[in-house]
Amino acid sequence: GMANNWQGVIPSVYPGYVPHDEYTYDIDKAKGYLADSAYPDGFDVELAFNSGDPVQENLAVLMQTSLAELGINVTLKSQPPGPHSDFVQSREADFALWLDFPIEPDPNYGLTLLYETEQAVNYQNYSNAKVDELLTEGRGIVDLEERLAFHEEIQNLVYADAPNAWVTEPYYLIGISTDLQGWGWYPTQYYRVSEMTRS
Repeated sequence: GMANNWQGVIPSVYPGYVPHDEYTYDIDKAKGYLADSAYPDGFDVELAFNSGDPVQENLAVLMQTSLAELGINVTLKSQPPGPHSDFVQSREADFALWLDFPIEPDPNYGLTLLYETEQAVNYQNYSNAKVDELLTEGRGIVDLEERLAFHEEIQNLVYADAPNAWVTEPYYLIGISTDLQGWGWYPTQYYRVSEMTRS
């Protein structure tokens, strides 16, 4: 009850989000794909996760258990938040859990950051010339309805390429004391402690 099953390319709360639900939990199908691959007997892989986030540890253990059924032997690599961030952002991680979102709820902004070739947050080194071309064209569309509709094709292309495994979309929850005032969420800094007071 603390997250959504999510297979989106951008967050589901963003305007223009295209829902996808094509991936299901199917061990037999997965075994078939693996049998036809270069690793029919499975393989060894290391899964890095942020030790400062207990949800990531739980997800890592669940993934390790599920993948073991396929003969994929997952070694868990628990990292403190700083080193884990450096590891993922260095683009050297082959398999890692990462929680992120584009801070501006616009499909072109989010898709560009995450999926345009050579962009700052494209940690998975994804590259698709058609996606790049459409993102460039989409920047010039200012009519909202046209902009949202135009970016559906981009989301479908990225989803079909599957550069990531979109696992879950956690709810954003925060517990606030009744005597705390001045709390607010800001897209640029999340929240500003300097503006908070206790009554």
